[in-house]
Amino acid sequence: MPKMTMIVRLSRDGPPLDLCSDGLNAPELTAQAREANQIFKQLSSTTETYGTVESSPYNYHYCLSDNVCFMTVAEKSFSKSVAFAFLDELQKEFMGQFGHRVANESRPYAYMAFERFLQKTKVRFTDPETKRNLDKLGSELKDVRSIMSSNIQDVLNRGEKLNKAAEDSHRLVEDSRLYKKSATNLNRCLWLRQMAPAGFVLAIVG
Repeated sequence: MPKMTMIVRLSRDGPPLDLCSDGLNAPELTAQAREANQIFKQLSSTTETYGTVESSPYNYHYCLSDNVCFMTVAEKSFSKSVAFAFLDELQKEFMGQFGHRVANESRPYAYMAFERFLQKTKVRFTDPETKRNLDKLGSELKDVRSIMSSNIQDVLNRGEKLNKAAEDSHRLVEDSRLYKKSATNLNRCLWLRQMAPAGFVLAIVG
């Protein structure tokens, strides 16, 4: 069953903005919360709409809508079809209520009132009878075979490479600034050295 569910707004220029969550503060899921945050940082409007990041003992299922990411962390044994049906239900309701406001939102957890609907929907989708009914739908559920899957270690390694690239870029900018400052100082010293004899002659003539 879903252990943790998060709704965040993705950002190209800064950290993702948490809008609503359920289970995020569970002490036994601290590592999963960190990993989820790393995944959010690598998602964007150009990412596939649906995806799964596989880990152990949990998988991270997500869907994207207008730069908002809906993610649930569930046991590997939890049906992917049911997980994405659950996320679709959240996405439809949340964007219907708040989609027009999210882009301009600046406050974290500004939509925690939605948590009630989130929890009620989670209970409904984890009820054994509901799961059986969903499984019977078969082809009417999303074909999870076409949904992109990746490994958590690949995602974390990609994040480290992106961080290193950002650090290298910052270092190059800083080195360039220092080089420019050093070159300016050197040119000033050379100019003073060239002008010194002329100044000496002027002093004698004066």
